Amino acid sequence: MPYFDRRAIKRTARDLIREPGAGVLAVSLVYLLLTDVLSTVLNLVLTNPLSLIQDQWVKSVSSLLEGAAGANMEELDLKPAYSATISYARQMLFTPKQEILLFVFLLLFLYTLVMSFGYSDWALRRVRGEQPGWSCLFDRLELAGKFILLELLTFLLVGAGIGFFLLPGLYFLYSLRMARYILLDNPTMSVFQAMRLSRQMSRGCKRQLFALDLSFLGWIVLSNAALMGAFNAGAGIHPVVGMLMGELSYVVFQLYIAPYRELSLAGFYEAMRAPEGTVLAV
Repeated sequence: MPYFDRRAIKRTARDLIREPGAGVLAVSLVYLLLTDVLSTVLNLVLTNPLSLIQDQWVKSVSSLLEGAAGANMEELDLKPAYSATISYARQMLFTPKQEILLFVFLLLFLYTLVMSFGYSDWALRRVRGEQPGWSCLFDRLELAGKFILLELLTFLLVGAGIGFFLLPGLYFLYSLRMARYILLDNPTMSVFQAMRLSRQMSRGCKRQLFALDLSFLGWIVLSNAALMGAFNAGAGIHPVVGMLMGELSYVVFQLYIAPYRELSLAGFYEAMRAPEGTVLAV
C-alpha cells in the first residue's frame, strides 16, 4: 500500500498560500465572488422553487409529528406528507414563472459546478509551480460537458451506494475522487476512461484520502459556526441583513479554507501519479 505524507502535502499548500506575490487569495476571492456570493445574491433576488418544495415537505412532516406526539418515527406513516408535497410541487412547478426560475437555478448550479473544475485546474497548476491568474478559472470551459457528465455519474453511483449502505457510497466517492484531475490533465480522454483510471489510482489510497478530507472538518465546522453566528446577529435587524452578514463571514473564512483544501487535494493527486509523471495507461 503506498503511503503519502498528508502533513507534508498540507504544509506545502500552506506555503503556497503564504508565498508573496502568488495571488492565491486574489484568485480565491474572484472564485468565491463568481460562485458562492453570486448564488447568495440570486437567492436574495429570486426564490428557488425547490426550496419552497423543501419547506413544504418540512411543514408536512412537522404536522404529522405534532399530530402523533410520542409515536416512533419508524412507525409514522409519511404518505400524507408525500402526497401534500407532491400536490404542492405540481401547483408550483407547472407555471411559466416557476419553470423559468427552475431553469435559472439549474443553469446556476451547472455554472457553479463547471467553475469548481476551473478552481481545481488553477490549484493543480499552482502546485506544479506555475503562477496562474484568475483568468485561468475559465480556461477549461470547452470541457464543461465532460465535467457535468462526470459529476452526474459520480452523484448517481455515490447515491446508489449510500442507498444500500454508507460504505459502498464512500467507496465510489473516493474511487472517483481523482477523475476530475485526470480529465484536466487529459482533455481528450473520455469521462469513462477518467473514472476507470481514478479507480486504478485510488487503490490502497482511499483511507488516506478520507483522512485528508477529515483533517479539514474542524475548519468547516468553524466557518459554518461563524456563518450561523453572523446570520443570527444580523437577522435581529432584518433577515436580509442576517444573510448578508452570514455570507460575508463565510467568505472571509473560505478565503483561507478554500485554497488550503484545494491545493492539498491537488498536491495529493500529484503524489498519487505514476513516478514518470504521467497518468496510468488506459
